[in-house]
Amino acid sequence: MCGRLLTQLAVIAILVQPCVAPSARAVENTDRPIAVLYRAKQSYQTAAKALETHLREHGTECTLIELPASKDKDGREAVRQRLIDMKPAAIATGGTSATTFALAVIPDVPVVYFLVPNARDASFAADDFEHRSRVAGVTSDISPTERIEWAIATRPGLSSIAILHGKGHEATVGDLKAAADAKNLRCTTILASRDTIPEAIEALNASGCEGLVMIPDSHVYNSATVQRVLLWGVRQKKAVWSFSENLVKAGALAGQHADYEAIGRQTADIVLKIIEGADPASIGLVYPEQVGRAFNKHTAGMIGATPSDRQLGTATVRYGGE
Repeated sequence: MCGRLLTQLAVIAILVQPCVAPSARAVENTDRPIAVLYRAKQSYQTAAKALETHLREHGTECTLIELPASKDKDGREAVRQRLIDMKPAAIATGGTSATTFALAVIPDVPVVYFLVPNARDASFAADDFEHRSRVAGVTSDISPTERIEWAIATRPGLSSIAILHGKGHEATVGDLKAAADAKNLRCTTILASRDTIPEAIEALNASGCEGLVMIPDSHVYNSATVQRVLLWGVRQKKAVWSFSENLVKAGALAGQHADYEAIGRQTADIVLKIIEGADPASIGLVYPEQVGRAFNKHTAGMIGATPSDRQLGTATVRYGGE
């Protein structure tokens, strides 16, 4: 009788076990911490702190580690040794350099990046990258479809756009062009650099485009060239769509940007999925889920852009009003 009762209890235990949330079981059994590696930059720090808080709320320990500049070889060697000794279950990395560093020095550990700009063109996002199977992450870029839809919403009747870009950003630009083609927008791509902005502006004028979609390309944009582009937009009555709320405040017609804290939480969710058994390669590159939008009413008046309140939406930050 007692033996039969024990058998029945064992069967019940087996049947009940799968009903426990897989994430709770996996995190409970994860005794290795998560390392969060990032450079000393406010955006990375904000995202990393939100990531840490989110992981701890889900019962997962993590350690924040600041990555020294590349010229500090001793500092980087100390970080490398610290990661090796820590034996993390996964490494979350803020930015391109931290991601490249982690992949190069720590083998066989999943790496989840965050706030990587133009991530489609990053070496670790390529299909043939040797460590592709253990990489996933959240780019700082807004999805190409969302960017094109926002351009259409803020410039009613839009039929053509242009993109300035430097070498090495072909995939990012190609995705934007494909999104424009899907919306029947003519898209002209122009290879440029900081030193060739005058020629690039001439090419913009020759293209007959109705506006410029900016990408975060340091080969093209700095404070001086951004001012040239914004001035071009006002003088030619062309729209400029930026990747920064500050640039909208400075005079771009409109823009979208990622929320750093939200990206930190989104990255933490990916980390949790991976330590629960998800394949990083199947997750791959992910775009921000929470997107901020900004619109400059003063610039709109100068160039003749007249979107409706419905097209702008209630969540849009608006500049240039009375």
